[in-house]
Amino acid sequence: MIQKEVADRILAEPGSKTYGALSVWIQSYAVPRKGFIVRPGAFSPPPKVDSAVITLAPLPRTDFPRDAAALKICFQQRRKQLQRILRSHFSEENILASLEESGIAPARRPETLTPEEFQKLALRLFYA
Repeated sequence: MIQKEVADRILAEPGSKTYGALSVWIQSYAVPRKGFIVRPGAFSPPPKVDSAVITLAPLPRTDFPRDAAALKICFQQRRKQLQRILRSHFSEENILASLEESGIAPARRPETLTPEEFQKLALRLFYA
């Protein structure tokens, strides 16, 4: 059981306002499923927020790196295009080659990438 707003972030889909680094991170290792909402009145004293129960079904072993450097870099400027975000960290040719190998258009924004696309990009660009 966690705060409902955190559960919404964990369960968020690419392209939604609540989708971010936390969504990608958790969804890279597990399949989150929505359980039920627990209202403040269920507690004494009642908190000022709703709670939510979620379940996490672990995914088979993944090669996604354990540190979050790629996610941090990309989601600090989530409204910018990937090629612009990555420019301050990598050479232009390295960025374009990694995006092409990952099947990701350079003009895409971090908030539109699926966890699988982040994994491909991170493994090619950040951890190669």
